[in-house]
Amino acid sequence: MRDELTASQREQARLRECLEQILQEVEAKAPALKRQREQYDAALDHVEDLEHKLASAQQENDRYAERVRQKPAIDESSLVLLNVSLLDLGCVPTTATCSAAGAHAGAARDSVAPARWAM
Repeated sequence: MRDELTASQREQARLRECLEQILQEVEAKAPALKRQREQYDAALDHVEDLEHKLASAQQENDRYAERVRQKPAIDESSLVLLNVSLLDLGCVPTTATCSAAGAHAGAARDSVAPARWAM
């Protein structure tokens, strides 16, 4: 009985030492774990900020894209002037069909197309 008691006391002492060692390891790692947690939280905040900036940039891009879709690349009067200028420079269209120019230019320049030009 006494041997069992002594063995039990030794086992308890060994377990206390193990628990003490584990506690020391945890306490030693605590500052690093705390620092990691703070860095993780800061990274999450940064990601959230970047997500907001991305959403804002996407909205701005959508607004610009809509403006581009609504605004013609070149208006009819500019197209007519371009065609007349090209004819004046001696360029001859290799393909013809430009109904927009026909309403504004003279008879010789009515169907000038901006597609391809030859000198």
